[in-house]
Amino acid sequence: MITIYKKYNKELEEIDKIEKNTWINLSNPTAVEIEKIIKEFNLPEDFITDSIDADEKSRVDIEDGNLLVILRVPTPDINDVEIPFNTSSFGIILTKDNCITVYKNNRFNILSDLFNKRIKNSEILEDRIKFLLKIFHKVSVLYLKYLKEINSLITDVEKDFKENMKNESLSKLLNLEKSIIYFKTGLKSNETVMNKFRFQNSIKNDDINADLLDEALIENHQAMELADIYGKVLDDTKNYFFSIISNNLNEKVTTLTIITAMLTLPMVLTGFYGMNMHLPFQDRYYTYVYVIIISILSVAIPTAIILLRNKYKKK
Repeated sequence: MITIYKKYNKELEEIDKIEKNTWINLSNPTAVEIEKIIKEFNLPEDFITDSIDADEKSRVDIEDGNLLVILRVPTPDINDVEIPFNTSSFGIILTKDNCITVYKNNRFNILSDLFNKRIKNSEILEDRIKFLLKIFHKVSVLYLKYLKEINSLITDVEKDFKENMKNESLSKLLNLEKSIIYFKTGLKSNETVMNKFRFQNSIKNDDINADLLDEALIENHQAMELADIYGKVLDDTKNYFFSIISNNLNEKVTTLTIITAMLTLPMVLTGFYGMNMHLPFQDRYYTYVYVIIISILSVAIPTAIILLRNKYKKK
């Protein structure tokens, strides 16, 4: 899908045709749409195809005066519904007179996630470097937003585990851990790309652009630190879960051991008096009654002790 935006009275308005100083957004483009943009701007084909490649790493490329920047942006995962967040490739192409953004993930809405229709910098489409730096900053902020959601999900999983102690909680926790790993990788590669622009003349000689880049790098660094913190929180939560599971298992094994010991005496007695040989008291009429009574007591007394112990533990 191709959407074209132009600035009118400091707001972005959608228009029907490509003009100078417009923003062309390609969302999950078809082969026909890709071919159209390539011919319109005389771009290398890999500028578009790499931008929609799910596994493409963050990088910078310049060819024939056209600049390609690929970032990893955080998005709800489209491939595995069990993993809440992933990262996807996002391409920004700066031509002589236009800005082009390219991405494939249908759950990522650039206008709502990165921009509002009203833009703070009125010259953002005329100054293409400023447009790029603004995306740097917004992508970093988006990471922070989703990291906070992940932290909230971790808390929810922990509460659910305390109440139900189901394997599903552990599965959710591992999936959240995967999301954090994806975020860490994306943030690190994005930081490398951002640092490449620190010494560009168009940024060094412009205080506003220099400040925008610094803000983007600061937000990206904060997101990296937050991802590290939440990663450690996840590890601690996993260890906590495994400790509870281990303790519960130990209690069950202990209970089974006690039950086995309780049944040993009745088995010995009944087995002993079931032998086909002369035994003490076998000629007495009530011997089998004594055997039954002793067997019942050997089970009842330890059972009462276990129940009382559990009762006091709960208190």
